[in-house]
Amino acid sequence: MQRHIPLEGSPNFRDLGGYEANCGRKLRYGKLFRSGVLARLTDEDVQRLQALNLTTICDFRRHEELERDPSRLPDAPAPRVVHLPIDPGSRTSFFDHLGETGDLSAADREIDMAQFMVDINRAFALEHHAEFKVMLDEIVELPQDGALLFHCAAGKDRTGFAAALIMMCLGVPRAQIEADYMLTAEYFYPDLELERLARKYADYGFQRIDPSVIRPMLEVRPEYIREAFNAIDEHFSSTDDYLQQVYSMGAPERNAMRDTLLS
Repeated sequence: MQRHIPLEGSPNFRDLGGYEANCGRKLRYGKLFRSGVLARLTDEDVQRLQALNLTTICDFRRHEELERDPSRLPDAPAPRVVHLPIDPGSRTSFFDHLGETGDLSAADREIDMAQFMVDINRAFALEHHAEFKVMLDEIVELPQDGALLFHCAAGKDRTGFAAALIMMCLGVPRAQIEADYMLTAEYFYPDLELERLARKYADYGFQRIDPSVIRPMLEVRPEYIREAFNAIDEHFSSTDDYLQQVYSMGAPERNAMRDTLLS
């Protein structure tokens, strides 16, 4: 079994299998997958996706993102798509706003992108509970022979916290959660994304902005996901308390998820 699934049109496509929970059991391969956008899948990619037996897809992209980049999915059997739009963490939303206001042409604009990324990870932990709760419910109800994919645009921010939340429910230590979060750096390339954004927003003067200002938004850094953990620790007595209070994921619900997903 392999964690990274090489798809030409979605390079950051991964299986969550293999991570070990504190009970000693491991997350089964072939049950949970994470990725970025699925709009650029090749025919071969779609065939490989079909072989994964996906029954459910949770899509965290905004409505505008869905319209701009509709997913390519297998026809039969067609997975059920659950749309759970989450705005923070969407670089598209950020740049669309700058483009609409014209601020993107200001080369001396002061933007602390690293702090922006820290703040949105804090927001993931303390807000947007309804969307992430639906995803957890879908996982609890996942049939024994089914599989679930969750994704956003880049597969690193909204998807990164979703993966962390799932592994918290399964009792995976934070060190392993952070390792999975950082694994995106091997498959998502900021320089290529900067080139794409420069082409897309050329009319707004993107080329006059120092790339070093934008780059932190396109990177994965441990301090980003750690801020989500910090927010949880500041507001709740434990991770279990957080899962119970915010997501109604008490011991019975977490045990049901573990029975489905752990070997």
